[in-house]
Amino acid sequence: MHHTAALGLAVWYLILPPPAPSGKRLTDAPLSDWKSIDEFDSQSTCLQMRAKLIETMPRTEIDTALCVPGGVQDLAPGQEPAIANDLDDQGG
Repeated sequence: MHHTAALGLAVWYLILPPPAPSGKRLTDAPLSDWKSIDEFDSQSTCLQMRAKLIETMPRTEIDTALCVPGGVQDLAPGQEPAIANDLDDQGG
């Protein structure tokens, strides 16, 4: 078990889907194949960083990145995690 999970602390990861040979991102790939970009202590901080990256890296596929709670990449196939991809999803 992840140490912070054992302590009851929420950890959020900004993850990016793997690249396809064409250079596009494979957004339908299993989450276990996605690459962790960074780790945050709150969902809102993760979403703020995602928004900043999208703003500073236009015309890239950084907008395919998602914020997911810790341990989500270890879910069994078919389980749907709580994924946040926009500050609006969280009320601003």
